[in-house]
Amino acid sequence: MTDIKELKRKCEKFSVLCVDDEDETREELKELLEVFFHTVYSAKDGKEAFELYNQNEEKIDLIVTDINMPKMDGITLAQKIKHNNPLECVIVLSAKQDIDIYLQCVNSGVNGIMIKPITAEKLAQTLSQFLIFIKQIESVKQQSCIKPHCEVLQNGSLIFYDHITGLFSKSKLDQYLLSNSAFNIVLVNLDNFDKINCQYGYDIADEVLYQIGQLFLQIAQKDIECTVFRGVSDEFVFLLTNQSNEVLEGLCKNILDSLDGQTIQAFDEQIQISCTIGISSGSGQEALRKAHLAVRESREIGKQKYHFFSSNSTLSQKSENNLKWLKKVKKVLKEDLVVPYYQPIIDNSDDTIFGYESLARVREANRIVKPYYFLENARLFNLMPNITKVMIHKTFNFYQ
Repeated sequence: MTDIKELKRKCEKFSVLCVDDEDETREELKELLEVFFHTVYSAKDGKEAFELYNQNEEKIDLIVTDINMPKMDGITLAQKIKHNNPLECVIVLSAKQDIDIYLQCVNSGVNGIMIKPITAEKLAQTLSQFLIFIKQIESVKQQSCIKPHCEVLQNGSLIFYDHITGLFSKSKLDQYLLSNSAFNIVLVNLDNFDKINCQYGYDIADEVLYQIGQLFLQIAQKDIECTVFRGVSDEFVFLLTNQSNEVLEGLCKNILDSLDGQTIQAFDEQIQISCTIGISSGSGQEALRKAHLAVRESREIGKQKYHFFSSNSTLSQKSENNLKWLKKVKKVLKEDLVVPYYQPIIDNSDDTIFGYESLARVREANRIVKPYYFLENARLFNLMPNITKVMIHKTFNFYQ
């Protein structure tokens, strides 16, 4: 639960501009914001708000605006403000949840959406995110490593752009996925890219990533309507909606034709690049996870450089099974269900017992079971040290 007093303390040094064409709604919102902020400016439409913002840009830290307004709507207002100041924080108000509105907001660099009616609880949650955003902005301003081609991007916040490639960042991708709308994901993983880092150094590797990013941006703009992101490390993500497998396969072939086996000139070095592609459809982070599985499966099969995710594949079923057992192993540790059993060690020459070995067993319901069925998964998820600690502790206590 949000600590309102602490939130007021942190927000009181900031100023906010609220915009709504309905007088009663605007006054209610203004009164609500005055609880938290030092100064609250208000405007009745986007045009008036933009003029007011230009007069007080140095003083205003947050803009909260309705979407549908006369003279200038909230999206256009956000775009104009972001053009002047990409690091300004803009929150829009919407009367309904709509994926088209959401995507317009994301593409305009909007930092958040609140669904009407606005309650104190909704506002408190949004202001908590605003404070996180302010910290991120301070961090970005302190960075000296942002490349010039990123600094000129003017249609959104710099934290939503990757500082190496200039593409949308993983944070921006996460914004899309959080909408829980259905997407097609084409995940491009560069093969053995770590070797380039090690052999040539980070400056050359970064230049390679930048050139690949520009190539992918051309593909995204030329082929079909899609958005390209720099993912984690050596990954790029193409995000699409409502596309057939034939269209997705065509995109993959285009990517491979443009990149696979090609030589990229990075300063004085010529670098050969190849990639593996995973394709999935679905919503949220789960769709991205499935694309990762498809990349892995493509490499295991080895027949072609791209692969569609299938829930019936061996790797997918193995992954689901691993997740199931991970939960079981964690439950065993959390509920202290690991039990040591002591087996005598016998000298075969005279049948005397000269020691005992401590064997791990698991208490399950009303029976004791051997742990072989979960030990392999404990190793897979690096939980064996936890089981070992429990065994050592219980064994020493027993013999004391």
